[in-house]
Amino acid sequence: MDLPFAQKKWCASNGLDNVVTLSDHRNLSFGENYGVIMQGMRLLARSVFVLNENNKVVYKEIVNEGTDFPDFESTLEAYRNV
Repeated sequence: MDLPFAQKKWCASNGLDNVVTLSDHRNLSFGENYGVIMQGMRLLARSVFVLNENNKVVYKEIVNEGTDFPDFESTLEAYRNV
């Protein structure tokens, strides 16, 4: 839900020059399609999705608490197995 300018600023401050960011701030279509909208807050839950070459979701994790992070090791393992 971050605005594109905020995403670009964050990438620049972290030395991420070749990252393509996406934002769902306009219509929440990603949040609706992937079931990650935090109702009543207009925010998306922290989540990770790994897709295969056919764009099929092969791994997902939706974090229950907004201050927690996804399990990055499990995410990387799923990515390695795609």
